[in-house]
Amino acid sequence: MGYPILENIEGKTIGLLGGSFNPAHEGHLHISMEALKTLKVDQIWWLISPGNPLKENKALPSVKERIMLAKKVIGSEPIKVSDFEEKNETIYTIDTLKALFTKHPKTKFLWLMGEDNMIQIPKWKEWKAFIGALPIAVFKRDGYSKDAREGQMAKAFKAGMVSSDNIGSLKNCAPPAWGFVPNEAIKASSTEIREKALKND
Repeated sequence: MGYPILENIEGKTIGLLGGSFNPAHEGHLHISMEALKTLKVDQIWWLISPGNPLKENKALPSVKERIMLAKKVIGSEPIKVSDFEEKNETIYTIDTLKALFTKHPKTKFLWLMGEDNMIQIPKWKEWKAFIGALPIAVFKRDGYSKDAREGQMAKAFKAGMVSSDNIGSLKNCAPPAWGFVPNEAIKASSTEIREKALKND
């Protein structure tokens, strides 16, 4: 594809896709490849969370197991699967960002998320600080667009919205800056994949 895995990320822009990845699926891959193409980031990192503070995590497979499955979904695509949160003992996104900024002070980061997560952001720890920390690209998820566009985040940070026509400039915008990527709506869901697997057992 022409997007190499970078050894030196100083001065580069990294697109961050966080989550449980339980399991990783084609929707995650679609967001990542779209970010490389449309947002012109230099590399994508999948941040595999030790556990989602807003969900029940008792049945969650280990980070190692989820990383192995994620790598199978990625195949040969230029995406780095990371256990950064487990190594740095962070479960809240704002704490992960603080650790990343400290470790990579000369690297720019851009957060990638689906519309479903955008709706949930006000439940996140220090959510306004998170939005003020880095640019955020929001990808269409089937059935979530109306709620995302009328939700608390969209209303609270309306002034920082970058139009879809200018979404390619998002990585260079000073936060709070965010915008909707004009991608094809993603239908894949980790929850549905798990439920289907249980039915087939």
